[in-house]
Amino acid sequence: MIWRYSLAFVLSVAVLWGWQFWMAGKARDEEPKQPSEAVDAGSAEPGSGTGGSAETGGGDGTAVGRNDRDGGQTTTKGGDRPTSARVPGARVPGARVPGAGGPGVAITWRDGSASIGRLSIVEDGTSREVLDSTGSDAGPLDLSVETRGGSGAGLEEWGAESLSGWVVDPESLDSGPWIHRVSGGGLQVTRHVSEIAGAGGSGRTLRVQLTFENPGDSAVTMRYRMRGPGGLVSALADRSGRDLFVARGVRGTGGRLEVQTLTATDVVGTPWITADTPLWAASANAELIAVCWPDSAVDGVSRPLDRLVVEAAAGDRDGARVLSTSTALEGRAVPISAGGRHIEELLLYIGPRDPEALARDAPDGGKLYLARANQIDVDFAGTLRLTIDSATGSIDSIYLLRYFVDPASVEPRVPYQLLVEPPDGVGFLNLEKSGEGAGKWKSAWAMSTGRLPDGREEVVLEKTVDNVRVRKRIAVAAPADVEGAVSGELFELADGQLLQVSLELENVAGSGAEDFEYILYGPTAIAASSRRSPGYFIEYGFGLHSESGRVLTDVESVPAYDEAKPQNSEKPFQNKPVAWLAVMNSYFTALLFPVARDSVDNLHAEAVPYSASEGSARILTVRTWMQRHERLLAGAPARRVSFGVYLGPRKSDFLEDDTELQLQGVNDYGMFSSLVHLFMSLLGFLGSIFPVENPWGLAIISLTIVVKLCLHPINRKSQRSMMRFQKKMGKIQPQMKELQAEFGSDRARYSQEVQKLWKTHGVNPGQGMMSCLVMFLQLPIWIGLYRSLEYAIDLRQAPFLYIVDLTEQDRLIPDIGFTIPFLGNSFNLLPILYVILTLANQRLQPRPTDPQMQSQYKMMTFMMIFFGFIFYSFPAGFMLYIMTSSALGIIESKIIKAQIAAEDAASEGAPAEPVTVGLGGAPVGGGGTSPGRRHAQRERDGGKGSGARGKRRKRR
Repeated sequence: MIWRYSLAFVLSVAVLWGWQFWMAGKARDEEPKQPSEAVDAGSAEPGSGTGGSAETGGGDGTAVGRNDRDGGQTTTKGGDRPTSARVPGARVPGARVPGAGGPGVAITWRDGSASIGRLSIVEDGTSREVLDSTGSDAGPLDLSVETRGGSGAGLEEWGAESLSGWVVDPESLDSGPWIHRVSGGGLQVTRHVSEIAGAGGSGRTLRVQLTFENPGDSAVTMRYRMRGPGGLVSALADRSGRDLFVARGVRGTGGRLEVQTLTATDVVGTPWITADTPLWAASANAELIAVCWPDSAVDGVSRPLDRLVVEAAAGDRDGARVLSTSTALEGRAVPISAGGRHIEELLLYIGPRDPEALARDAPDGGKLYLARANQIDVDFAGTLRLTIDSATGSIDSIYLLRYFVDPASVEPRVPYQLLVEPPDGVGFLNLEKSGEGAGKWKSAWAMSTGRLPDGREEVVLEKTVDNVRVRKRIAVAAPADVEGAVSGELFELADGQLLQVSLELENVAGSGAEDFEYILYGPTAIAASSRRSPGYFIEYGFGLHSESGRVLTDVESVPAYDEAKPQNSEKPFQNKPVAWLAVMNSYFTALLFPVARDSVDNLHAEAVPYSASEGSARILTVRTWMQRHERLLAGAPARRVSFGVYLGPRKSDFLEDDTELQLQGVNDYGMFSSLVHLFMSLLGFLGSIFPVENPWGLAIISLTIVVKLCLHPINRKSQRSMMRFQKKMGKIQPQMKELQAEFGSDRARYSQEVQKLWKTHGVNPGQGMMSCLVMFLQLPIWIGLYRSLEYAIDLRQAPFLYIVDLTEQDRLIPDIGFTIPFLGNSFNLLPILYVILTLANQRLQPRPTDPQMQSQYKMMTFMMIFFGFIFYSFPAGFMLYIMTSSALGIIESKIIKAQIAAEDAASEGAPAEPVTVGLGGAPVGGGGTSPGRRHAQRERDGGKGSGARGKRRKRR
């Protein structure tokens, strides 16, 4: 037994020793070449693996470890590796070409090695120039340093000039690594630039190591400013710069990395400055992206930068006016002790901007979400904001700028997101080729922005693969763009919420024909709009042209989703010409319609999951797409398919006033659709009566009054019957007790005698049940109002008194500090008032004396309290209705009770009428005893009388 333990111990030691030896060798292989100058033993060795920033010597600095390069969670959206564009050209002198035709970069340094003038990517023995900063004041890696005496000195606004007089290290190679030295600001600075071995793609990454040494005898505080990506120019033939974009990554609230992107034209003359925990800065054109970041930016803890500055400038090049971009990264203030040093490491990536290349070739590209630099936000007419992803050529998100996530009382106001980014990145207007060569169409698109002759902004996505050129154009619609599908008067009702989208297909070959079968995705991944039941109201609808010329419409729920086999979640439409296609939540819709009839005839829908932002509930949304086949002839004009896209509320005049396409079919609310339409119209009418900004609370109260007035005759009759019933039951209660004592052991006989007693005294048990009729009559009103609050856009976020949103809980106290099971963490006043008022109303009714009725009375009391728990999370608008109804019910009960008491008093005190005695002494004609005397006589007779008198009473 002992020898087994000994053998296991020896083997464990051998494995651990081998692992350490292998890791040490790996670290040496990745270590960049260093300057030949000797380094102090107490100082950090350049290239020794110190990620981000470190200072040694005096011990004043902060050491930051190198981050593991595991790639992180990438944000690639699928697709095959794109074909890299290669521009044949002369071999660049000094280009590093390891091995025959190996990859590398070639750098032309400007101004005595101060910064990069030109940078070319070398591959297969050819080079392609990607950066050119010769026309600007400074290029990438230009460095300036500012210092102040003393380790506690603060640094003011940036004012240092670029360092000059750089000296090339004798051991620096023409093909890299490049080692430059300079003195400035009382510091000795060494810049070590080397290329990181990539994953075999065409992307290139440079590691830039800055070493700041303090040769003085006193501590200083230093910060630096280094130029990042710059000199990237337009890849379009006209070099107009319409395809230039700038992006930045920042660490937002909660440590979440956020990416923001603008067009270069947005920052011309207005620098884009970031001071909120900046991480990286980037420039991109239709083909490439250049991005720079500190090596420690991915750890989520360090703050290596103080701010980023992104700029764009217009200039002349080769006789043409062009745009170019530049960036600057400003480091934080760092103290350096006497004789100490500080090291900063930054990475600069230049290469294809598609998600797979960034995840593969850029170190930590996935963790830094560099692929999101392809997503550009474009505002249209101040009403819509589209997040367009040039990597996939799709619209990933749509924001409605006139509508917000929270009510006006909540600041800052965040625009409502109508379409969310699908989990797999296949969004609205994504185009895929079917059949042979489909993989080639998953490469990035060239994106550009511009303006149409009438001043409207336009976005163009373009790609050419296998002789087929596809252009997707997006702009705010003009009347002429949708003529034939939307009339001029109807167009005005869209109120700027209508886009025009066109798809242009062209065969650019010299001859022949191309069969192009493709899939174009329609509105996809609409967001949930209800916080109370997220995802429940997501639907899709469509209109189809029938042979008779009519448009047949339908609305359906999200198809079933098979998580094990998502491909089984698809539901095809009928193969008929499509009039329109829409995805909807309770308040909003994204609706697409072909401008020309018969241009689309094959549609599909499928369920796709996404996580709800509120809570952990996993909900489903819907994706739609259309399949189409085109035969494209060489030399023929481009085949153009145009669409109108409406993005806005479901309840709108644009949809409801249409008669040609039957767009109002979007507002099919299911079983209670007619009821919902009725109540939305009624609330709209009542709201128009009150000349206030938010009349909807008053409209609901007015609706309650109208309903009470309409039901008052029935309610009055019900309560009169109930009170009469209770009064009669009270009078015969002694006789019922006698019957119970006499026949209590024989339930059948007791029941028969009770029925006889009730019949004799005119007691009808149905009188006690009429109150249920009133409740059933109000049930459709409850349903109609409740569903109207889910669909009426006018009531969404409508305030009333302390209530901020009538479609949500009233939340008198939004957060009570703890969570009550099934009720939440807010204090809602209206449900509690409802319980109090209904109990008070119940106490105003006559209390039953019958034991069975008493048990029902107690049960009703319990049910009212139970309903208070059920209604606790109901919308404030609905609770306002039933609470107002309960308050009016108390007043109504008091009035009815007073009326009955007055009638009884009048009947008992009425004078007797003259009596004419006939044969046998019986009263004849209209004479007889007064009602009060007849009642007294019946009491004396114990409810009994002669047969003749009983018959006469019955005849009367």
